Amino acid sequence: MTDNASSPSTTIDDPELKAAIQDQAKETRARFRQLPSVATIHPDSTSERLMQLEKTLAPIPIREPIVRHMSVALNCLQRVGPGLTKPYAEHSLFMLLRGAVENAALCVWLLADDDTDLMKRILTNRIAEILEEKRFNKLFGAQDGSYQAPKILQKANEAKINEVLAVAERLEIPERDIVNLGKRGNKTRKYTLSDIMKDLREVDSLDVFSMWSIASGLAHGGGQISSGIKSLGVQGINGELVGYKTFLALGQADTAFELYRVAFTKYSQLIQSKIQP
Repeated sequence: MTDNASSPSTTIDDPELKAAIQDQAKETRARFRQLPSVATIHPDSTSERLMQLEKTLAPIPIREPIVRHMSVALNCLQRVGPGLTKPYAEHSLFMLLRGAVENAALCVWLLADDDTDLMKRILTNRIAEILEEKRFNKLFGAQDGSYQAPKILQKANEAKINEVLAVAERLEIPERDIVNLGKRGNKTRKYTLSDIMKDLREVDSLDVFSMWSIASGLAHGGGQISSGIKSLGVQGINGELVGYKTFLALGQADTAFELYRVAFTKYSQLIQSKIQP
């Protein structure tokens, strides 16, 4: 039986190409260490757009979910750098890349240029978080599935949802617009990461949907994407992985890096910019 891992057709054997990949990995690690954190920027008291949006959406927070998801994206990217070209990170790299892309992309989606779209998306995300909290309470209840959240929690969830719906009603935003993403053809698109990625599709020429699909397939360790390359790229230099999977991870890392930069820039503009006359 032939081991694909040792087959010349499934590995990168060109010394110059291997060296180039190693150099690129080092550069990528250095860039990731210099990524800025949203914790380093603070709202400008003259940011009229932010103040108006916060006043309009009160008491629903705008900045909190964005800061939270940006922090997760940054954490994932910072962990990607050290794992590049390392054999132990064969699959975990793509889990981290998936986490970085999902969180950065969600921030880009929430930070819509149009104020009405931004408010709808913030409300939609808030509803989704409340429902996730409800599922979490149930998941960690009785093992026999008979768990019922205490009435105080049930009422808390209801109160939170009613709070969002009250804001939507005040802004004359139809309820249906904040519980799903509308329709594509005859199909109602629910609020899922997959549909958000499809909505974004491309961000500043970055193929977000394709990258997310590939990273998800490899993170799950199954499917055609994973099975097609799981044995590739296992030959190394000085014990370091240098192969097609590394090559793919580097490309994915570059896209994730740029996507994070887009999200960071959009957030910076929101909290520091004035409304143009």
